Amino acid sequence: MRAKHKLTELSIKQAIKKANSIAKTIKISDGGGMYLQIQPTGSKYWRMNCRINGKQITLSFGLWPDVSLAEARNRQEESKEKIGKGINPIEEKREQSRLQLEEMLVKESKEDIQKNTFKKVSLEW
Repeated sequence: MRAKHKLTELSIKQAIKKANSIAKTIKISDGGGMYLQIQPTGSKYWRMNCRINGKQITLSFGLWPDVSLAEARNRQEESKEKIGKGINPIEEKREQSRLQLEEMLVKESKEDIQKNTFKKVSLEW
């Protein structure tokens, strides 16, 4: 049986030192499809490959060290639970962003309407 979690904070730091001497993207696996992708530019991304409805997708959990190993593992577990329920985490996030934007636009339009009432404009004039 393969180890579920292979990485430690120390092994990540060692891999980063090694990656600095190599001029190509490397991936270090934590198991369960999650890995830390280290770019030649120095950026380090938590990612996970998975399949949803027969389609291969890559989820991103954030930049290391902003997102710690423990937090990336939590996000991985949450994503796996959603996928198990048939929910695509990428589509869910897009829908949440769309709803937030819609909410913000409605709020702004209400504020604009209140700013430009006839009474207010006539008093200013």
